[in-house]
Amino acid sequence: MKSNKTDTLRRVRRLQLNVNEIDSALLSASLKYPFVSQTLMLKKQELKLEISELKEFAQKMNWSDHQ
Repeated sequence: MKSNKTDTLRRVRRLQLNVNEIDSALLSASLKYPFVSQTLMLKKQELKLEISELKEFAQKMNWSDHQ
């Protein structure tokens, strides 16, 4: 079970980093490439949804980053 906990918490951190990278990309793409910006925003929403689902699962399992 520890493997699932570690994998889940690692996945949350990795997804949060991906969201941060998308934010950076949006700054440079927003004015010049509106379609790219729209695509990045959709991907960011998907990632945030996955993050919230994983966090909810971790909370139900009484897992946290500090254990």
